[in-house]
Amino acid sequence: MSILGHEGTLTIGSEVTRIRDLTLSLTASEVDITTRADDGWRARRAGLREWGADFELLAVSGDTVWDSLENAFTEGSNLTATIADYLGHSVSGTVYVTSFTRNEPLDGAVTANVTLVGAAKPTIA
Repeated sequence: MSILGHEGTLTIGSEVTRIRDLTLSLTASEVDITTRADDGWRARRAGLREWGADFELLAVSGDTVWDSLENAFTEGSNLTATIADYLGHSVSGTVYVTSFTRNEPLDGAVTANVTLVGAAKPTIA
């Protein structure tokens, strides 16, 4: 059975319920280890890894999550985030807010596009 996106959670202190799309990224750089002994084929391996998340947050008056994300961005302070699905798979760790873009459309709700980057190796469960 498929896992539905709306069944997942983002927790930053408490569960963040006013998010729309969320993308979790686990990536590694590509290291070229090709030598002349590789018979004309490029040889590669995974290098340094990183993780992070991008999401859209709906603005609601008095929202403490909005305020904590915006403050973390402006002050350069870190937060603890956990991204999980309903099956219990999760990625959690210390993050920094590297982008907090406020969107104010003429005919629509105010939102923010937020980018979190992992500060170190996450806990993956």
